[in-house]
Amino acid sequence: MIRLLALLLLFTATPAAFAQPTEFEQQRCEAILLEAVKASEQPTAYTIGLCKYLPIDLVSAHLESALQSEDPAVRLAAAGFCVGYSPTRFRESIEESMSGIQTRFERGSVQLSQDFAADLQVEKEKMIGDVMINEGNEMRLPSQLEVVQRAAILMKLGDVKARRTIEAWVDQDLSVIKETKWVCPMMCVHPSSDKGRCAVCAMELVNVPPEFTEDDWQARLEAIRVHQQAGNRVTAVARSIVISEASPFVRLLAADIWSKEAPADALPHIAVFLHGDNREFALGLLSSSMPDRFLMEFETAVHSPQASLSLRLSAYEGLLQCGKSEYMYELRRIIDAADTEMSEDSDKELAILLMITHAEADDLVRLKRLLSSEYQVLAAKSLLSLAKKADLKH
Repeated sequence: MIRLLALLLLFTATPAAFAQPTEFEQQRCEAILLEAVKASEQPTAYTIGLCKYLPIDLVSAHLESALQSEDPAVRLAAAGFCVGYSPTRFRESIEESMSGIQTRFERGSVQLSQDFAADLQVEKEKMIGDVMINEGNEMRLPSQLEVVQRAAILMKLGDVKARRTIEAWVDQDLSVIKETKWVCPMMCVHPSSDKGRCAVCAMELVNVPPEFTEDDWQARLEAIRVHQQAGNRVTAVARSIVISEASPFVRLLAADIWSKEAPADALPHIAVFLHGDNREFALGLLSSSMPDRFLMEFETAVHSPQASLSLRLSAYEGLLQCGKSEYMYELRRIIDAADTEMSEDSDKELAILLMITHAEADDLVRLKRLLSSEYQVLAAKSLLSLAKKADLKH
């Protein structure tokens, strides 16, 4: 009798434990996401993000189009996705895309003012070689971050020069990359890279240290992150930025990189930002790293009427990572509630967003119902994630 009961429980529990969308339902979800991709007149970062839920053959044409976009940010996003998915399959398109974004600059090929040309010569030699961005019919200097992002993509394709560019940004101080300027006190002439006297008023030029912008710091942090992902330790350099005089947001990003190698040392530095302007980002970082230590902060944010959708999303994520299953029940209750007029920051939207990573077999029915609602794209992403999770269990 006991053996019979055990077998009965086994056979009744198995379908629930491994429940997943049927093949037909998965095809319906893919159709919903594919329609959302095609509805966009031009490829965007959003549509590229949807591609990761779809079979690559269905979206290869969209990705190829994105790699040729006039928007450099879209090209970089598409190249980053493609090089992560299959460097060999998209290699030729990626290289062509990166070449198209940043065209070699030859003196005289573009009309520039004299001052800008002087600036360009210094920037060209010290920071980016002979590369410029072709954006529509205009040429412009790429941002520092764009240079590093491009180098990171080409490095994954085995480009040695790109790898050295990343290493230079990691190892060198920004003062090596951005040159000190010498300026006339009367501002008679354009700043010079060499000391001396003003050619107009003969006053001695004054040394002005370089001012590092947020873009400079973002570029260096991106290089450090890429270097870390390649298997290199970056604790020392990340820590040096955390304790530097950089902006709070830059120091927070550096602390996040540091936490990947030494969480116990870095997390206190992240926690410092829980009560400032960067609270949302800090809470998001803490939700994925030792969340148990910040349980009170997560619970406070979840129940705060002033909290934004992104802040509450991070807080719920932290609570679920802590094993607080009662919050999963709350999310299910929100999804099952009768539809009412929802704002953009709706509870239902938040609940479905969390279902993308936390849905279980019991959520199958409620997510299917949403495929015919205004939340069908989020529901389709959740169901496809659930199918993938079930495949991994098998």
